[in-house]
Amino acid sequence: MNKLSKNRKACLAVSVFVALVAFGLMHAGEYCSILRVIIVQGLGSVFDVLLYLKTKNVFTSYLSHLIFDLISLAMTGNI
Repeated sequence: MNKLSKNRKACLAVSVFVALVAFGLMHAGEYCSILRVIIVQGLGSVFDVLLYLKTKNVFTSYLSHLIFDLISLAMTGNI
């Protein structure tokens, strides 16, 4: 049972939101705007969380994140 609520989905949503904000704030200096942090870091991470929830396998989230990063690096010419 969840400690703060009996609603598992609510607890999961709050914990994912807190983790995404914390992760995004660590990268805030790179993007110079909280809105950009939310869009760039947050929305990409939500996709990874949804993949994990769908498959119950953290490797799928890792693989999707890796592929996204490689595509991003290739598009910017940093590979």
